[in-house]
Amino acid sequence: MKLNTVLYFTLVMASQLALSETRNENSSGSNSATQTLTKSHKVGINASPIWLLVGGLGAKIEYFTSETISVGLDAVVLQKNVKGDSSSDGSSPAYKQSYKEINLGTNIMLTGSLSTNGIYINPSIGYITAEISDFGIFKLQGGVSAPQARLTAGYQWINRQNDIRLALGGGLRVIQDSDIVIKNDLGKEIAREKASNLGGVALDLQIGYLF
Repeated sequence: MKLNTVLYFTLVMASQLALSETRNENSSGSNSATQTLTKSHKVGINASPIWLLVGGLGAKIEYFTSETISVGLDAVVLQKNVKGDSSSDGSSPAYKQSYKEINLGTNIMLTGSLSTNGIYINPSIGYITAEISDFGIFKLQGGVSAPQARLTAGYQWINRQNDIRLALGGGLRVIQDSDIVIKNDLGKEIAREKASNLGGVALDLQIGYLF
């Protein structure tokens, strides 16, 4: 929340209290301002629009254990059919792509609270699975599954009138080295290769609603 907004609400409350003392009556406008200022929440539901751009779905639900700390579970699902190139050389074959991710973490507010504007950090641990199937004329399939750890930081904006939340941040994620397994159309393993350096940049863009 901006400083001038805090000062504005403080002056409104002070003037209403003074008016109440002199006239000995309650002001409904003061009650409304007080409720807006002190309103807190217990649950947040968020969507990640970044995944919509690539045909996937990303969502997160979090429970507020205090004014500044929440525990959350987020998941990502992506299912996509790639048509490929119909040219005779087969250099760009068609295939099906699948990606799933689930993470358990906590949101910690460094400034403000979960119900107000502020800076946050979000450490989490989770698991990812990436697969490609029906690859080319031989219908090959390959995939990798691995645990991961993420640490993102950012800033959240809260619209106090309608409880809309917008969060924007980024950070890093580390994915454990795992094997990429290739199988034929019968499901028999035909190749295996160690995958390393799977980590990288993690983006955090969320639009949500507070309950």
